[in-house]
Amino acid sequence: MRTRLAALLAALVTILGLVFITPAQATSTENLFGSTSPLVTSDPDSGMVELGIQFKSSTAGRVTGIRFYKGSANTGVHIGKLYSGSNMVQSIAFSNETPSGWQQASFANPVTVVAGRIYTASYVAPNGHYSVTDPYAFPMTAGNLTAIKGVYRYGGGFPSAVYRHSNYLVDLMFVADSGGPAPTTTPTTPTTTTTTTTTTPPTSGGFPDSSNTGIPAGITLSSYTGPCTITVSNTAISGKLISCDLIIKAAGVSVSNSRINGRLISNTSSASVTVQDSVINGGNQEVFPSVSYQNLTLRRVEVIGGQHSVQCSANCTVVDSWLHNQYIGAGSKGHVNAFISNGGSGFTLTHNTLHCTVQPTGTGGGCTADASLFGDFGPISNAKFDRNLFKANSTGAGYCLQAGYNPGKAFPNPTGVSITNNVFERGTNGKCGIYGPYTAFKVDAPGAVWSGNKFDNGVAIN
Repeated sequence: MRTRLAALLAALVTILGLVFITPAQATSTENLFGSTSPLVTSDPDSGMVELGIQFKSSTAGRVTGIRFYKGSANTGVHIGKLYSGSNMVQSIAFSNETPSGWQQASFANPVTVVAGRIYTASYVAPNGHYSVTDPYAFPMTAGNLTAIKGVYRYGGGFPSAVYRHSNYLVDLMFVADSGGPAPTTTPTTPTTTTTTTTTTPPTSGGFPDSSNTGIPAGITLSSYTGPCTITVSNTAISGKLISCDLIIKAAGVSVSNSRINGRLISNTSSASVTVQDSVINGGNQEVFPSVSYQNLTLRRVEVIGGQHSVQCSANCTVVDSWLHNQYIGAGSKGHVNAFISNGGSGFTLTHNTLHCTVQPTGTGGGCTADASLFGDFGPISNAKFDRNLFKANSTGAGYCLQAGYNPGKAFPNPTGVSITNNVFERGTNGKCGIYGPYTAFKVDAPGAVWSGNKFDNGVAIN
């Protein structure tokens, strides 16, 4: 019947010269698991857990909400979330739930997704007893969507753990952009050209993560054959795979659309460098930071590896970038930060995701904070943090921000420290760090500003 109807419509198109939109082209809501009641079991675990589905889309579009399949024992208030990478970009509380069956909640503002990128849709089951199918045949494709794997995290927070091949019956509502699948060259980062010095908001509208930092899609890297020590002013490097420590000893150097498998070092007062739309991987070494030390600018850069992501002594600007996944070895006593200064001036961090990810080594090593200011070798001055996301590490870091006032240091009194409009993720203990979101902010220090800072649930931090 359906085939005969399609043939008739096609004939009408031919006879009448009509423009006919096929079902594949029409704008409609898609999901992974349909509306039928699946064959599931109710897990007896009664603890709070966040359950999710890792997925991707073959075409650009919008996630309009979250779905999950509920059993009658799955009680309490359920919160749906959408993550891009490990960064939560939207959440919503479910309401008007039925005792069992599929539940759904729509976002007030649909979230734009990029073709081929990996996202996670999840919900929090506060009292456990969640629905599960095990084993499940991942990956599974339905229309434009592909389910990659089921994930979970006890206590809540970004779910990444996997148990066998479990599917926790978490789903999403998706509307594809018109015109079919996006070409593979569609940029996944802001559409400004890489030669501009202006800052463009990330495409997702959320904090920086894998969807809006790093090398844009469609860029093909070629091996860098130039010098690893740059001594010529205004040297421009673009579209390169750089497999060495890049040492900057000249002014006006720029790196764009590239990957540095090594450190970036700018440590002379006459040198300066701007890196944008790139990845810097300092590797598995715990002696040096991935990026250091002065007269440097990072825009839409993903920084990983190194004992610290960025260590600065003077004039560092970090914008729309993602600092995470540092490294210290097992048994180390090293202290780790996403951003750190041990003394200096002129630090501006605007709209970044700062995440110290290292867990305690058991021998005194681990995260100090996402960002730390210490007057070890000189006074701290003119440090500005605005609209950043401080990610929780409530099992490994004392605080998420160490703001510079440290009696006992050689230079204990900071000046010009401004902390404004930042978001501190609560994490599993509700505090961001082990003890709280921040410490060492001297409210009566010259130039001190604290304004507009809040937890990720909107509660002000005063």
